[in-house]
Amino acid sequence: MKFRHVRAVAAAAVVLVALTGARHSHGGGCGSSHSSGSDGGSSSTGGSSTSGSSTSGSTSGYTSGGSGSSRSAMRDIKINGCQYNGAGSVKTTVSATNSSSTTKYTYLLTVKFTAPGGKDLGTRHPSIPYVMPGRTDSTDVIQYVPSDAATAGTYRCSVTDVQRTPLS
Repeated sequence: MKFRHVRAVAAAAVVLVALTGARHSHGGGCGSSHSSGSDGGSSSTGGSSTSGSSTSGSTSGYTSGGSGSSRSAMRDIKINGCQYNGAGSVKTTVSATNSSSTTKYTYLLTVKFTAPGGKDLGTRHPSIPYVMPGRTDSTDVIQYVPSDAATAGTYRCSVTDVQRTPLS
């Protein structure tokens, strides 16, 4: 299988699990009574939190939220910048550090992008596949910014959910 096929299968699996009742496993889904974290800020309930900003003052990044088993997966995730390129998109780099000493994982993420005025720009669902024990891998995530939302100020990128799947 090609890499793009593996990513597509992993993304489809996450959607399938979310739609078929993952709410009972503390992994999210409809009807879950657990909070998935904050929508900004540098603190969160039940998950790890990181923030960072560039010297230009136009970016910030956060990881937030998580409950149950996703809480330990969230600790493995870090946002490395959140940069508006001035030409219609915001880019963030998300890294996953596998905290296990024996198991390799694929990380399925939900990344939310927010404009300076608080307008929701969208959500992306990237994956970071085959992270070996003790290693760190990363992926770039890009979100289109409509011209009516392209303003000066701090763009926010946040990881709102992480699913970590063990691989054999």
